[in-house]
Order: sequence, then structure tokens, then C-alpha cells
Amino acid sequence: MAIDVDALPSESEGITASDINDGDIMAKMQVENSPDGRFRFHQVLPSGRAISSDWILQEHQKSMARQWIEAVKQQIIADGSAARDAALAAQRNKLMQESSLENFLDVPKTPVGAILDRHGSPAAIPQRSVGAGGDAPLDPVESAKRALLKATEDEQYWEDQEQEARTKKEAAQKAAMRWSKVLNVLGED
Repeated sequence: MAIDVDALPSESEGITASDINDGDIMAKMQVENSPDGRFRFHQVLPSGRAISSDWILQEHQKSMARQWIEAVKQQIIADGSAARDAALAAQRNKLMQESSLENFLDVPKTPVGAILDRHGSPAAIPQRSVGAGGDAPLDPVESAKRALLKATEDEQYWEDQEQEARTKKEAAQKAAMRWSKVLNVLGED
């Protein structure tokens, strides 16, 4: 089955040279002659791009016509591939803009592995000491009560950190699954 060259969409997919009608190419082929006995072919492709051959001696016109038709077919196929690739790239860019990584994941803007304070800001690893210090009372009961209070605060702090880490890990796992699906849709494995 032959395809009319004018009917080819610019993003034609799967078109081969045998699908393109030679007669349609020949009907639209223009020949320019020069005064010195040479000629060249001109063709406007379905994509709108114009192509021309080199100047050729007039005596070779018939033999070069077949080569010109094949060259035009290859250019039609190349234009279709380029248009298809451009359309896919535009589609990918649109998808990426609509779902930027930060919007898609709700990723915190803190370094990986950072310890956060109770307000969610990066903080240094707390250096907590348990036991008697320079300002600790000499009473062993009071010292034990302070140490217990500090240990309880530490426990609560690290429990909060652990819960926050679990929540962020779950969000990262969900985001990884979503991006995996996006890549799958885009044909990337």
C-alpha cells in the first residue's frame, strides 16, 4: 500500500521507504536547468523543509532521478523521526515541569543524614552528659533525679527523631515508586 506524501503527518511513526509513493514524489519534483548544461532537483518535503540536489550534468538526469527519489524518501522518514523525537522530548519536559522533583516528593531541603532539632531545622548532634558535672548538686538523690530527667528527655528526643525518620523514609519510598512509574510510562526501564 502506498502512502500519499502530502498525507504523511510530520511525526509519522513506522513509515518505511516502501510506504511512500514514488509517483507523488515525482509529481512534486522540480528540476532547475542552468545555461551550462547542468540541472538540479528541488523538493519540498511534507514537513515544509525544502531540499535540493547538487548540480548534475544533463545527460545523467534519468539515472539520477531514481537516486533522488530514494533520497527524498529517506529525508521524509528522517523528518518524521525528528518530529516524533521532538514531540516526545516536549512531552517529557512538560511532564517534568508539571511535577518537579521538589513538588512531587515534598523533599526537605536539608542535607542527607542531618539531625533535626524539634523545629525541623538542621542541628548538631546533641552532646548530653549524664551524671555529676561541675554544676551538679552534691546530693546523690538530686543528682539521680536530674540524670533521670535528662535521660527521659533524650529518650523522647530520639523517639521523635526515629518517628520523623520513618515518616521521611515512607515518603521517599512512595516517591521512588511514583518516579519508577513515570519512567515506565516514558518507556525507560
